[in-house]
Amino acid sequence: MAVKTLDEARGPHISQGAVIGLPADLQAQSDRIQDVEDALPSKASTSSVEALETAVNANTAAVAGKANTSDVYTKTETDDAISAAVSGAADGMPLGATLIWTHIIPPSAKWIWQTGAAISRTTFAEFFAVTCPLVDATVTDASTSVTGIATSITEMLATGWDVEGVGIPSGTTISAVGSGTITLSQAATAAATKIRIFPHGNGDGSNTFNYMPLDERVLVGASLPGGSNNFIPVGPNPGEFDHKGLGGKGGLSEVYFASSSDPEDGFGGDDYIVGVNPSSASSFFGGGTGASFANYPPSITVPYVIKVLP
Repeated sequence: MAVKTLDEARGPHISQGAVIGLPADLQAQSDRIQDVEDALPSKASTSSVEALETAVNANTAAVAGKANTSDVYTKTETDDAISAAVSGAADGMPLGATLIWTHIIPPSAKWIWQTGAAISRTTFAEFFAVTCPLVDATVTDASTSVTGIATSITEMLATGWDVEGVGIPSGTTISAVGSGTITLSQAATAAATKIRIFPHGNGDGSNTFNYMPLDERVLVGASLPGGSNNFIPVGPNPGEFDHKGLGGKGGLSEVYFASSSDPEDGFGGDDYIVGVNPSSASSFFGGGTGASFANYPPSITVPYVIKVLP
């Protein structure tokens, strides 16, 4: 018996059972193809079907791409993130943030006691960049004058701070500060366009640096540009604050009457208050020979911690 071709087999007037020589599954597929071809003109144009197919393919590709990006987290990654949040490791605090911490262990390995001790520039590289910023400046060979510094930066600087950079000799500090300029304690040996400023010390000068120490200190708001600057006197006398910019120090824990006469007064006649040991106070307010008294209110000590790792 002759075997029918596929075109003959899929004619609508021939049933599946009448096809001889074709497997049943192939005949079923042939019939289905013919049904689709017959129905297509009445359902949609070929271009519409092609457009739909393109859209489906694009959507499929987008879904596959989304599933392979970093926006999708595994269960393990999600669990780790939740665990970090619960433990406090993901604290959302910026580098250099300071906290009062009323416990005997810092909150995590990202925090250390704020003693100001020298630490590694490599281990704490990001904290180093925040604490000891590299700033734009114009350094001139054989000159102590550095210009071109943003005034918003020079307003925060103080004499005595360490400076490093290309052409800056080791041990150089800021000897004077002006608007947009500083004077170095040593002349530069080469021209440069940047300097690094160390507000709290440059450690060993190459591998370490210091940050602000807060042990045994009470915090006082610095006088900043645009502030009132009305409350803290500046002068050479004991106990007065160097309140400009960042890291100024002042205050004394104990003061003395200038003489033992009329100690209950303390402010009349010869009874001036001095803030140094009486035996070495002769140059301040006529010296101090009277009794001493504490110069602080009832207090409680707590440690500070500072964030040094992201």
